[in-house]
Amino acid sequence: MADRGMGIRLFSTKEALYQIFEEFELSDSDDEERQSSQTAVVASQLRHFVIQEYISSPLLLDPREVSVNGRRLAADLQLLGHKFHLRAYCVASGALQLYLYDRVLALFCSTPYSQPRSSADELYPANLESHLTNTSLQIDGGEEGVRLLDELIGCHSFEEGRSDSIGIFTKNDKAIILGQMTEILKETFRAALATPVHFQPLENAFELYGVDFLVEHTPSQTPALQVKILEVNAEPAIELTGPRLTWILEDLFVSIAKVCVGPFIKWEAARGMFENWKIGDTKEHFIKCLDESGSSTPSRKRSKWDEGDDVEDLSAPTQVTIPKKRAKHSKHPRLPTDRVSSSPPPQPLPPTRRNYSVYVPPRTWHPTIQSSRSVYCYERLNQIEEGSYGVVFRAKDKQTGDIVALKKLKLDEEKNGFPITALREIHSLMTCRHENVVRIREVVVGDTLTQVFVVMDFIEHDLKTLLTNMPSPFLQSEVKTLMLQLLSAVQHCHSNWILHRDLKSSNLLMNNRGTIKVADFGLARRYGDPVGVGGMTQLVVTLWYRAPEILLGAKTYSTAIDIWSVGCIFAELLLKEPLFQAKGEIELLSMIFKLLGPPTKNSWPDYFNLPNAKTITLPSPQPAAFRSKFPHLSTSGIDLLMSFLTYDPEQRITAEEALQHPYFTESPLPKHPDLFGSFPSAAAGEKRRKVFDSPSAPARAANYNLLTELDM
Repeated sequence: MADRGMGIRLFSTKEALYQIFEEFELSDSDDEERQSSQTAVVASQLRHFVIQEYISSPLLLDPREVSVNGRRLAADLQLLGHKFHLRAYCVASGALQLYLYDRVLALFCSTPYSQPRSSADELYPANLESHLTNTSLQIDGGEEGVRLLDELIGCHSFEEGRSDSIGIFTKNDKAIILGQMTEILKETFRAALATPVHFQPLENAFELYGVDFLVEHTPSQTPALQVKILEVNAEPAIELTGPRLTWILEDLFVSIAKVCVGPFIKWEAARGMFENWKIGDTKEHFIKCLDESGSSTPSRKRSKWDEGDDVEDLSAPTQVTIPKKRAKHSKHPRLPTDRVSSSPPPQPLPPTRRNYSVYVPPRTWHPTIQSSRSVYCYERLNQIEEGSYGVVFRAKDKQTGDIVALKKLKLDEEKNGFPITALREIHSLMTCRHENVVRIREVVVGDTLTQVFVVMDFIEHDLKTLLTNMPSPFLQSEVKTLMLQLLSAVQHCHSNWILHRDLKSSNLLMNNRGTIKVADFGLARRYGDPVGVGGMTQLVVTLWYRAPEILLGAKTYSTAIDIWSVGCIFAELLLKEPLFQAKGEIELLSMIFKLLGPPTKNSWPDYFNLPNAKTITLPSPQPAAFRSKFPHLSTSGIDLLMSFLTYDPEQRITAEEALQHPYFTESPLPKHPDLFGSFPSAAAGEKRRKVFDSPSAPARAANYNLLTELDM
């Protein structure tokens, strides 16, 4: 077993894990060269690619594209190498066996392992130089030699030097390989745990094991497929600083701990499960951080340090501060080892409702909202923006160092009480707890009754500014990821009876981990409430994103108005500019009818009953205008966009239905958020270009009526 002087860092307590981040915070080093030498970066881009892409969303490539000895295989012959190189990444979602049956990679070499001598019957020993698949596969055409083991089932196998097929790789062959690999890995981890040299502390990076196997096909033996261990090493997975820090903390570390401990937990056959091992307990010097689960992938794993899955850890820190500078570390960092037994494991709370996206994992732990503190607990950094319902500042929590957004509510008429619009916003944010909705932390107050601030998570970017500053639009895979997150948030709001009523690109915040957060619930309200004599207000939704039923004077409306706004945002992501840039309501209706065609009795039966319909002159139909506007969008994409921009609110697609649309499962698949690029943060005062002007949110006087239960 190869040892490169590095290994997985062990933590006996959560406090020991958090100590890493405190060391970074205490650093004041400005020596860039010193910092660079201390930072463990990704050693192999291919390994990083495999972790992010093939484990999260496998790319299914045609095996016929694989080249052997410089020649491409014939179209009628698929490849399973006579000797091929397997790499099992031991980042599991549960027990080790579950993971192996879920994801095993087969890495083909561009040259064979065995090369002939002068005699045709004599072969050299295995040529381990071909182990350099990491570089040979990373070519301009993509990682074309990489396959999931499942993809090989049904492929032809052949021996080097023979053109005829000698068999088909079957499910039984796969089971034989996995069984041998499992036994080898058990012995490997037993040896590693018994030999601490393989778990040396790292100064500033987590690592995961790369286990290389050599699988040989020998028809004369039983079984014909023999697995041998080629190499075991610990490769730096990713540096400990930067935007991926939370992913490491919540997913990678706990997954590694589970894999190394999993094979040694006593199996209770009567109960059909492993022996009881509570959250916070330790075995083999590992702390248990999450329960066993199904075969979900590591990048989608929910950590028990997250908010409200089955256990809520009320004693956990509210947030791990992302360090600004790298620290100078001692050679052997201090790790407390005697603190686990002194404190009992946290007791589980009653299960709570799961409120999370099907695609993007939550990234933060949601603490309980505290009673009102003073605004002077925060240090003001800079003003971000000023809207119709308040000013937003970037601030720093003096106690924890967290960077937050402080929204000061406009309370100019304090004699009339607290405005219902502000109460609706706070109530909506508290109701819509979701990883794609900006999180409200608390409400703080100043010295006077007019100084009331809502404390929310600070998010680096808004989508409108990003679109303006980007040199080119988002890729299709990125658009799908953003839309999935947006739809997940909207669906969650609607399922909690909340209308946002002001969805637009500037109200969608995006962090440096590719996660979208819906913000600004200043116009939000519950729907389904009894409506007053005057009906629901029509002064909602910023003009360019306003649904036609509102423009035409509808006195009541539904979740369909948010869906129309989602469609406008979808088009804006594709075009890199707003779809309808009108100066007034009449011009906006004209632009809508021109692009989508005039409404008819079939497309919108209630159109002619709307108050303003008789004052509008319908334009002549313009066939193919919509298709020509989006020439690069697939047929499924056009269908989804048309479903968002359907005239009749009753026929407009819902957020739940949109999440199941075929557009999101066709190629290219959605990109994992961690693979998004980073951008300068305008909100943090970093360099930016001027953004295009757009209409403001509808201005209306705050309603200071007494708040009743029905109003909420």
